[in-house]
Amino acid sequence: MAQATNWVEDEKMIEIYQAFSNEVGDIVCPHCGTAHITPDDLEVRPGLTLCLACQEPFKVSVAVAEEANRLSGDLNHGDAGKNREQGKEK
Repeated sequence: MAQATNWVEDEKMIEIYQAFSNEVGDIVCPHCGTAHITPDDLEVRPGLTLCLACQEPFKVSVAVAEEANRLSGDLNHGDAGKNREQGKEK
C-alpha cells in the first residue's frame, strides 16, 4: 500500500522547489522541466501540486501564478487570441 504524503512535514523540501512560468505563461516543473499548459478558459492558482510527468511535488507561489495568468492573458488578447476567438464564433 502506498504511503500518503505528509505535506506539512515536506513543506521545507517543497519550499525549495518553486515552479516558474515561461514566456507564454505556462507553469514549468522545477524537477523535470515539463511545461504545464493552462487552457485559455482556466487560470493558474497558487499552492502545492504534483507534476503530471515526473510525479514530484512543487509549489506555485502567488507571484508566479499572477505572472503566468498575466502572460497568458496578454497572449489571449493579442492577434492570436483574436483569431482563436473568431474561429469559435464560426
